[in-house]
Amino acid sequence: MDNTQTNSPTLLSIALKWGAIWGLTGIIMTVLSPMLMEMSSGYLLSLVLLLVTIILVFLFQYKAIHEYRSAQADGYITYGKAFQVAFMTSLISVLILTLYTFINYTFITDIAVESQQMLDKQIKMMKESGADEEKIKQSIAMTKKFSGLSSKIIATVVFGLIFDTIVSLITAAILKKSPAND
Repeated sequence: MDNTQTNSPTLLSIALKWGAIWGLTGIIMTVLSPMLMEMSSGYLLSLVLLLVTIILVFLFQYKAIHEYRSAQADGYITYGKAFQVAFMTSLISVLILTLYTFINYTFITDIAVESQQMLDKQIKMMKESGADEEKIKQSIAMTKKFSGLSSKIIATVVFGLIFDTIVSLITAAILKKSPAND
């Protein structure tokens, strides 16, 4: 009788690993983004950062699914299981980013100062583009409504999960592999 056991990584351990890596990468991007935006006009850089984010989400989900498929599924994985691995990875990363958001805006960054700087930049851009005063006032009211800590946390969770779920669905479709696909 062979008493050796293989310690294959579990779905949770793989999701924790790649979710933590993606979460920490997301924190770095969150810290660097405002600095980069200050050096640029914004729109093109925003698109580049969005593209980089999509690529990174796909990459970390790909790595998690591939590792699970290789370790647990004998090289095969259903669409549902691939989605589960990708979604769990994303869930871990969103939890890490949410925790970072809470810590950052509770202890590090003065949310009122940051919100005012954002508002000043928005007003300047609107005036430069010829927006009338009524439009500017409406924009100010809406920005103030959604600039608190709870709004930032809700946005991190909701947008992170929606965005990552969409990428998870696509990644799972690409990486599903059944014995008939050989």
